[in-house]
Amino acid sequence: MKTIKNVIPLAVAAAFFAALNVQAYFDPSVGRFASRDPIEEQGGLNLYDFVGNNPVSYVDPFGQERIELWVAAFISPSEIRFPYYLNPNAFWHGDDRGFNSGTRFMSSRVWHWIVVETDPTKNPVVANISGTGMTSVTTYTAFGIQTTATGQAPAPPVAVIKRNGCILDVSVSADTGNPLIIGAPDIDYSYDFSFDVKKGQMTVTGSHKIFPWYEVNTTKGSVETFSPASGATPASLFWSAKPITPKTLTIQKYPCCN
Repeated sequence: MKTIKNVIPLAVAAAFFAALNVQAYFDPSVGRFASRDPIEEQGGLNLYDFVGNNPVSYVDPFGQERIELWVAAFISPSEIRFPYYLNPNAFWHGDDRGFNSGTRFMSSRVWHWIVVETDPTKNPVVANISGTGMTSVTTYTAFGIQTTATGQAPAPPVAVIKRNGCILDVSVSADTGNPLIIGAPDIDYSYDFSFDVKKGQMTVTGSHKIFPWYEVNTTKGSVETFSPASGATPASLFWSAKPITPKTLTIQKYPCCN
């Protein structure tokens, strides 16, 4: 199963320097902010960083915190051998990658990318998209003739994002089948992110199947990196999903919720 990487244009936002300079001051002579990040180390080890050094794609005019979430299922090898109807030695093209060390788009079978605003006085949804990669299988006839079939499963629903006071809940789920095999078992994952800005905690729970590879990353740290056991194949998708180990990460607290 091969992914043709989706090119997703990110919104180019204007930098609200007037509002920004209430919280931090920019020194053009050195090309960086002279003021420390208002949320200190909770925004990262670089206290003079601004929106992850990516001001083209993001703004943070009030010096607070936005958090990215990246969830994906992928096939690490460049190809795997698994039957395709009557051909027992078909080559399914994989994503040819390891685990993502960040929260940006990488070749995957199915994925979600979300950016949330943790400030409880603001709209929590900054970005919320999902997608799937192209599936591709190559077979050879008895006469050595090569044929390739491709298809793409529909994108899963985008995340459900709800805020209730100081609690922000983000739920993502995927139930994605193989578009080239009717009745094939689905790649399945489901995760819940609960942000409690009164306590300054983000808790992640959820589950996924035992094949293929799964990853859950946030700008506050990695949550899940799962590799299937030796000998696992797409047939392992018939097994039920297994829960992940819950994880709690530190986020920005907000005085308005004390």
